[in-house]
Amino acid sequence: MRQYLVLLILFVSTKSFATTWTVDDDGKADFTDIQSAINASSDGDEILIMPGTYTGTGNEVVDTLGKAITLKGQTAYSIIIDGENVRRGVTCRLPIKSNVIIENLWIKNCISDNGGGLWIEGSPEIKTCVMVGNNATSAGGNVYVLSGNPNFSAGCNFNAGAAPYGAGVYCRDGSPEFDSCFFLSNNATERGGGIRGYQISGYFSNCSFNNNTAARGGAGHFQSNLNELSSTFDNCYFQNNTASSLGGGVVNNSTTDSLFQSCSFINNTATGFNGGQGSGGGLYNDSSNPQILSCIFESNTANSNGGGIYNWSSTPQVQDCQFLNNSAATGGGIKSYNGTGPSISVSTFCENIPDNVSGVHVDEGNNCLANLCNDYDNNGIPDQCESTIWTVDDDGLDYPSADFNNIQSAINTASNGEMVLVFPGTYTGSGTNVVDFNGKEIWLFASGGPTETYIDGENERRPITCQSNENEATVIEGFTISNGQASEGGGVQCTNSSPSFVNCIIENNSVNTNGDGTFSFGGGIFCYESSPSFTDCIIQNNQINDGFYRAGAGMYCIYSNPILTSCLITNNSFLGFGVNDFGGGIRSSFSDIHISECEISGHYSSTGSGISILACELLLTNTMIEDNIAYFNGGGLHCESASSLTISDCSFSGNLGLGNGSPYPNGHNVFARDTSAITFSNANDLGTIDAIDFCTLSFNANSNVVSEVNIYGTSTLQFDINEPNPISFLEQSGIFTNTASLAISNSTGSLDLASEGDIYSLITAQDFTGIFSSTIFPLMPEGLGLRIMEYPDYAGKSQELVAEVIPVNGAEFENPFTGNQNDNIVKIISFDANGDNADELAVLFEGDFDGDGMPDGYIAAFSISDDGAPIIIEGFGSLTGNGAIDLDAGDLNSDGLDDLIVVNSGNNTITLLVTEISNSGDLEFIDSIINTSYEPTCASIIDWNQNYGLDLVVGLDIPNPLVEDRYQVILDVTTTGNNGPSFAIEQFELPDGSMISDTPTCADGGNQQSGWGFAGSTEYGRVYQANNQDNSMRLLGEFERKAIQINAVELNSTNESGLVDLMVASNESQSIYIFEGDKNETNGFREFITLPIFEPIESILSLDADRDNDIDIVMASPNGINPLILLRNDGLANGLTGSMNGVQWSKQAINSNNSPKSLTSGTLGGKDEDDDWVVGAGNNAGLIGTEISTLSQMNIATYSNCPCDLNNDRAVSVNDLLLLIADWGACSNCDADFDNNNAVDVLDLLVLIAAWGPCN
Repeated sequence: MRQYLVLLILFVSTKSFATTWTVDDDGKADFTDIQSAINASSDGDEILIMPGTYTGTGNEVVDTLGKAITLKGQTAYSIIIDGENVRRGVTCRLPIKSNVIIENLWIKNCISDNGGGLWIEGSPEIKTCVMVGNNATSAGGNVYVLSGNPNFSAGCNFNAGAAPYGAGVYCRDGSPEFDSCFFLSNNATERGGGIRGYQISGYFSNCSFNNNTAARGGAGHFQSNLNELSSTFDNCYFQNNTASSLGGGVVNNSTTDSLFQSCSFINNTATGFNGGQGSGGGLYNDSSNPQILSCIFESNTANSNGGGIYNWSSTPQVQDCQFLNNSAATGGGIKSYNGTGPSISVSTFCENIPDNVSGVHVDEGNNCLANLCNDYDNNGIPDQCESTIWTVDDDGLDYPSADFNNIQSAINTASNGEMVLVFPGTYTGSGTNVVDFNGKEIWLFASGGPTETYIDGENERRPITCQSNENEATVIEGFTISNGQASEGGGVQCTNSSPSFVNCIIENNSVNTNGDGTFSFGGGIFCYESSPSFTDCIIQNNQINDGFYRAGAGMYCIYSNPILTSCLITNNSFLGFGVNDFGGGIRSSFSDIHISECEISGHYSSTGSGISILACELLLTNTMIEDNIAYFNGGGLHCESASSLTISDCSFSGNLGLGNGSPYPNGHNVFARDTSAITFSNANDLGTIDAIDFCTLSFNANSNVVSEVNIYGTSTLQFDINEPNPISFLEQSGIFTNTASLAISNSTGSLDLASEGDIYSLITAQDFTGIFSSTIFPLMPEGLGLRIMEYPDYAGKSQELVAEVIPVNGAEFENPFTGNQNDNIVKIISFDANGDNADELAVLFEGDFDGDGMPDGYIAAFSISDDGAPIIIEGFGSLTGNGAIDLDAGDLNSDGLDDLIVVNSGNNTITLLVTEISNSGDLEFIDSIINTSYEPTCASIIDWNQNYGLDLVVGLDIPNPLVEDRYQVILDVTTTGNNGPSFAIEQFELPDGSMISDTPTCADGGNQQSGWGFAGSTEYGRVYQANNQDNSMRLLGEFERKAIQINAVELNSTNESGLVDLMVASNESQSIYIFEGDKNETNGFREFITLPIFEPIESILSLDADRDNDIDIVMASPNGINPLILLRNDGLANGLTGSMNGVQWSKQAINSNNSPKSLTSGTLGGKDEDDDWVVGAGNNAGLIGTEISTLSQMNIATYSNCPCDLNNDRAVSVNDLLLLIADWGACSNCDADFDNNNAVDVLDLLVLIAAWGPCN
């Protein structure tokens, strides 16, 4: 009995005191695994874990089983719980006690549906724990908290978690606390990269959120559907977080009065574009009213709205905050929308782009809104906000003690950085202008706003002039600027200045000519070499009265870069009607103009009534253009002369282009001409788009445009595809006519993962007619290509044009051979120097070879083989003249040996290098010189007079600007060398009407075909052809871009024998132009076809690279991603023959060991005439940042074991059998005569059957 009682007492004593259990994975403790210790423990026990790595089985490594225990690592950062990427790390289940402590654990490589690293139900204390690299398929990559009030402290880290929601931490319900914690590099595909809080009242103190990403809320996303919960953030740091949609830093959604106190939001980004996406770089508030106190928002960006903060239906309180260097499309510091906004007090805004605060807000006072953050006295306040304030009151009634009664006197007195505060009234002046800022950085502010404060020109003078290098710190805010009259810029003139206009009304101003009746510009605003900004302004009812050429009734800009944000431009007009009235709303010439969140409406002009641009760049975003009428074309927008536009999230409606006397009757909304280019991004409803004269319409990967598109003549459509998508880039209700060139691009590189059968929707229309004149496909994975197909759309009500991934066989090149050279290579060309039908290589080098300090040319010849790099032929070379720039080859003296000519621009000569074979059997050059009198720019060997020996054509740059540049024919260059006919090139008219010489840039002699003459192209993209039949040179076409190379080749193998085609390359337009020979055309050529490459081109050549009996194009693009590209001719889209119109071209990368800038090809000799090799001359990186010249030879792969592959499809099949049967019987030189017995018979049939199957 006693023994029993003693045991009972001992048992009770053991249960009354806490026990410390030890765990060591090395076996020197109570347990070797943590779970066994927990199983043995009781409430109040401590489990002390020794350093090591602990794993488990089942769904988690550790389950606390609802016990009130302490789980503690002996030292921080050395106790690792590893889920081995198959299970959760730690689970704290109900009924969890509030006095559970988890400390010094490192939890990694864990995964679960919710809470990959740690699952919590209850209120434990988590101290100095690291959760890193844990994943959840639903929520809480590192930690998931379901209710309760857990406390995380002492440097807890939540790193590199991944989950759709709350990649770092997900909290639902309860009031979690985080003190001195770190949320680093977590990635949520949906909401809350660092943390997602749903219906919580959390407290965060001294926490840091860095480099987290999510679709919404890069650092954190907080939502409360109860509208009664909030969280507090005290002294927290949000930096480098990114959201692909909304809230780069933090999103507050339907929370009430969350508090951000002494927090920093630095360099966070919201990157989206569509609609309102990409808003709230630092903080995004949706139906929330947080307090934001003593916080810093610096260098945050948003692609759309609110670089620092974006408010949607929210009224936050902003007090004692700083907004520095934030940027967005609108509202660089703060943007508010949907009728509500913040109250702002005692806060500083500076250098936010494009504006500090945009949208509804309440200014509670003591705020600093500065264009610049300059703080020369280093007191933390921008100088612009602590300057002297000069006061102005016109009648002394509003502010009797005002310093001045007129604005100009105040400006004359004020110094840079000071403010002129103007009280309500009407302010006039004398002389030419009411106000001239005289170059001062002054903030001119109207206290009563534009409805109470007027700068009035009294119909005698201009209200405001800035003509003395004013910059963005010259601010005009809150005025109505009206009743001005001047010769240009009736209301505002900006010349060599960049002031900022904010919340101004510019109305009822007018301009007249200087008296000559010719030009009148800028009824409301005139800008010359200036970059002004206009924010929240109204430009209305301004007028241009007289003039033959009138432009920009609302605003005219030339050589300027204006920015208009949230402006209304309406009802500006021309007095009477003139056929040369351009831009009722805005006319811009030779400028870069940004227009965002504006409305342009109610104008009438002859051309481009809403907006008219000439040789400009225009960025048009979130803008409505409506109810404008043009007498000719471009009711909404008219662009010409190589203008470049980007249109994003815009709407065009109710605009009319009446088309009077115009062959283009549909130019209502967007009308583009003269090589202009328009890029569409995001969703746009544009009504109609008309493009003529070599325009480009490009659709970004994220674009969806609803419009009726009309293409006239030669233009290009480009679609940048990304992922397979059932939504078309272009939706058209009517019939789409395929006349343009089509280019498919893939800027994201996603096609690397394409699969056969993938569909990319391009255009939806009622129906399709015609064919694309050319189609360019992007680079594809090996074995795959694209084709264009038409299908009924998913609703069956219209047709859909798509790009479909299909299997293809590409051309094959063997691995390149490369040799380094000592000198810079200018150009290379193949030539048959010894007359053996196998080509050698001529290389034109540049260097100081004679030691006179001048750049000389030197020709060296190389032999070509199929098993190594080109090898120099010793002794077969020659020095040429200074400034060698061009090279051609041909048999000048008809001796069967190819010769060379070199163009020397430095000393106005042509070097002739005639090939001879010496008595010893060696090749050598005999050189001679032809003087050209003027600087030669290019040359080509031709046969002009069809007698013994060949002739030259030389492009000449005449230094006298009044004398036209020309092509000069030189006859019989190896004998007499007399001048033949000379062909002048007409001067080119620039967009501003001035004339300029159009220098010849390249020439080609039509393969030296007898009597063909020559073709040439020029600096401004004119293409000419001349022959000796009538000694005339005719213009074949012009594309207004510099041509760098012209080749006369036979591209169309089905064409009539003897007809020559032309291939012209332009680096500026990144296009190749094909002029197809046709004897039925008056000038011998059809309308040219554009191949829009969208790669920087330096050199081109043509050959049959894939041995399929058509001509492909090899292109050098040394500055492109792929320096050497094959444009593989994949045949006609409609299966027809006899034309190059409609051919589909597929890009294929060629492996090259250099970045070639000059290309040539040649043959190794043999039975066929196809080229066997391509050599590219270019540069490679040398030592210590230097470059070395190289020659890289790529041999075209052949299939020597497949002589029976008669159709070159790399397989012997029934198709080859049919070709053999067609040749059956006696024949000579038949491809199917495999045994060369001059007959196709049974023996050849047996050979073909023996070779049946794929080629190797």
